[in-house]
Amino acid sequence: MVDILRLRFINEEPIQWVTTYIPFEICPALATVDLTNRSLYEYLETECGVFIAKARRYLEAVLAK
Repeated sequence: MVDILRLRFINEEPIQWVTTYIPFEICPALATVDLTNRSLYEYLETECGVFIAKARRYLEAVLAK
């Protein structure tokens, strides 16, 4: 399993912590790619030949520390 952790910003303020889980077998190269300035979906499509048809999202609200 490849775990991708990303912190999302709006106007230079952090607003969301996103964790994405993708099976390693789908795209092994994903484990080492730098997605800092690249779309995950674009990378999966162009480099791995994987097209996302649907996804599941879970939201959890927690107190900021």
